[in-house]
Amino acid sequence: MKIRYFFPLLLLVLSSCTDKDVFFENAQCYTDVNVIDAEQGIRENMTVVVHNGRIARISPSEELILSSNNNIIDGSGKYMIPGLWDAHVHFSYLEELAPIMFNLFLAYGVTSVRDTGGDINFTSMWRARAKSNPEDAPRVMIAGPLLDGSPNVYDGSSPSRPKLSVEIKSRQDALITTDMYIESGVDFIKAYEMLSPEEFITVCNVANGAGLKVTGHVPLSMDVIAASNAGLNSMEHLRNLEMSCATNSEELLQDRIQLLEAGKDDQGGVLRSRIHGAQRIKAIENQDDQRTDEVLTVLRKNQTWQIPTLALISGFVERPFLSEDWQKSIDLL
Repeated sequence: MKIRYFFPLLLLVLSSCTDKDVFFENAQCYTDVNVIDAEQGIRENMTVVVHNGRIARISPSEELILSSNNNIIDGSGKYMIPGLWDAHVHFSYLEELAPIMFNLFLAYGVTSVRDTGGDINFTSMWRARAKSNPEDAPRVMIAGPLLDGSPNVYDGSSPSRPKLSVEIKSRQDALITTDMYIESGVDFIKAYEMLSPEEFITVCNVANGAGLKVTGHVPLSMDVIAASNAGLNSMEHLRNLEMSCATNSEELLQDRIQLLEAGKDDQGGVLRSRIHGAQRIKAIENQDDQRTDEVLTVLRKNQTWQIPTLALISGFVERPFLSEDWQKSIDLL
């Protein structure tokens, strides 16, 4: 056993001894930089080698002696982090803001974004611009419009409800519409709250069958467990999760179904707000640990992820965009 382990150990010693005056062709070598590691925390005085836009090596600077022929960037006193994802953006929500969004993302270290609902032509344009200018833009993934039921919520009826969605009125409509956007080249599908169970299941089956993931809100006509079992891959804002974690979750579901039927001729945004107003606080006040465990167990089993969008919530509370410094930072972009 001792002999078996001696030879690879010798190779390891020899390789470490020869790791001097190393040259990396066509690479950038960032030396003495503090790397923020998601698993190990801050790793001080590291050398990071980037080749063709990818990290080729990370080593303690004292252990990696670079040839002076390298392209060396001194990172002393600076910090390096992996590129961040913003998993929930809308280029179409306020179209006049879209032209500065690339610079805004990059300024805050966001190198990949997921557009979770908007006009297919508008969002495709920004994805194409990102692909054609990869050094000046984050990577962009798009869902196309929200696939919503009837009446749909984001129908363009007000500035707070711009036209981000398409209205689906039947199972057949759900099949055709989902397939159409898959054919248009979307990266994933976004399902929304006013879909019926039959429509929602159809959207998930078509999308998952084509190898695409489905994100969205749990439909008001379903509970979280049913939506997850149907193929919902991720949930935005934890929306409607609380309604399925209450002691009276079944009663709340039946009440929602009745409210949806009674309000079918109302505007979608008005109807949704009415239902949320009637149920969300009630559900939170009646949260049940056993029921919550049952829900979370299913979500974990199905790998249904949560996209909490905490920045959105804190933004409404703290309103940082009103500060002079924040507004100046936007003007500089």
